[in-house]
Amino acid sequence: MAARTFLEEAAAELVVFVTTSSAVIEALARQLDQIPITFDSADEVSKVVEACDAIEQDDDNRKKITNAINGLHYALASTKATISDVVEGAVASVSRWFPESLRDPSTEEDLKLKLRVLLSVKSIALSNKAYSLRAEQERIFLDGRVLTDVRPVFAEDLNDPLPAALICHTLRLTYEVAGKAENQEFFLAMGSKDLESLKDALERAMKKSMVLKKTIPSVVSQILESD
Repeated sequence: MAARTFLEEAAAELVVFVTTSSAVIEALARQLDQIPITFDSADEVSKVVEACDAIEQDDDNRKKITNAINGLHYALASTKATISDVVEGAVASVSRWFPESLRDPSTEEDLKLKLRVLLSVKSIALSNKAYSLRAEQERIFLDGRVLTDVRPVFAEDLNDPLPAALICHTLRLTYEVAGKAENQEFFLAMGSKDLESLKDALERAMKKSMVLKKTIPSVVSQILESD
């Protein structure tokens, strides 16, 4: 979805910043800048807004502020738009749908400054960048399950006792495909030796992860791991 289209739909929530004071916006931005870099910054933003004493105790107002902040950063992260582009788009949306709120030119300029402050919160921008890098794959693993069943081998004469049986394993992988709304599934037949091989590969990957966790902190301040 284009940034401008998204901002048009979010106008009812963006208008809340017209009546939110610059002091509250700045206090909120300072607190938002303290949130950790994560794959789900929207949840962290919600926690900060809920805990911010500078915001009046109005659940509906807090919800609008949370959605508006997340919407602004979504518009910035999902396109190649600049902060200035998003600010102009947001103000244009508010002006179009709520013209009475921006009759005074100084109010419009004040709104632009508030939006720029919120869009300059680095922690949210970095979280969105981390999420984008994580999603920079054609397929993303969501879930895995091994189904095990027994398949009898019948004798030519069905009245005879079963001479043998097979223990069969089926690996079911659920994954997300870029550009598709519905999740996909893939089934793979496996034997016991295949399971051992997969187990060894996974254990080796976990050991690599542990080694990197001990090494990387000397280079970066935070390590992110996909859920």
